[in-house]
Amino acid sequence: MSRVKFSFEKDYLKYELVQKYYTTTNLSLERHYSKRGNPEYLVDFFGKNEDIVNKEKVEHQKELSREATFVLLASIEAMFREDFIIRCQANLTDSISSRFLAEYNPVKKIYHYKFKELILNTWKENKPEYASLLDQLSQAFDYRNWIGHGRYWQFKDNESKFTFEKVFCLAQMINVAFVSSLYKSEMINSKNKLIKKYDIQ
Repeated sequence: MSRVKFSFEKDYLKYELVQKYYTTTNLSLERHYSKRGNPEYLVDFFGKNEDIVNKEKVEHQKELSREATFVLLASIEAMFREDFIIRCQANLTDSISSRFLAEYNPVKKIYHYKFKELILNTWKENKPEYASLLDQLSQAFDYRNWIGHGRYWQFKDNESKFTFEKVFCLAQMINVAFVSSLYKSEMINSKNKLIKKYDIQ
């Protein structure tokens, strides 16, 4: 088994932290736009009626949901890409790793490997029991791409399918489904060797 020489970030983004950020920020918005929660309410919203204030709050909450969903999906992508790197550099021989190795080039930047077409589809082919879950994730990444490129085209799907709460539930299901299959940087010892190996056919 080869050494894994990739420089992984130890303080990498975890989806639980994104959820905490979203919850805390959303609570702050609720307080800011509340007469009871904001002692400066009358100053902050002088001359505005409650309908206008509420509309502004909803708009900010919608943008927060988009922002947090974008970051949440980035953390999910990182999980799968981390696994991809470890499988390829460790020269694992299971069916998933073999498919990845057929496309792997050590001089190629990791972000050049297509996430949906290569990584997600390989998992879908080898884990058909999770095909529906991975299809949902693929649709969520279409939404993320729309956000990431500035939303300059009309999004064809229903945006309400991708609120932060719904995507967070999807993230939890993905984590449960793949927790015993995805390789993580914590599994690499000080000698750059894997200390755990899965038996995935």
